[in-house]
Amino acid sequence: MYLLKKMDNLNELLEEVAKNPEIQILDRETAEVFNTLSGANIEINEKEGAVNMCKAFEELRRRGISEGENKFSQLINSLLPAGRVKDLERAANDSAYRNSLFAEFGIA
Repeated sequence: MYLLKKMDNLNELLEEVAKNPEIQILDRETAEVFNTLSGANIEINEKEGAVNMCKAFEELRRRGISEGENKFSQLINSLLPAGRVKDLERAANDSAYRNSLFAEFGIA
């Protein structure tokens, strides 16, 4: 499953699925294997027993964005009461520093 190799870059994965009709719909068994190996937990339509991969990956992208927004909101709510505005400004532009702040505040 070469798609698993692309799980680190969801945009690249979406492009790959969009341009390859043969992988746009996965049967139930293949989708379950994909979920197990990738940890994606893509919803499988019980009626159809298949997965539209374009819709599934778009949903994963939306979930990822939402989770990222929630993490950053938690960071903001941790830094502002402590008066750490400079840290917040740096975190907005420096992913390594932002990740260190996530660790500092126990934001997973």
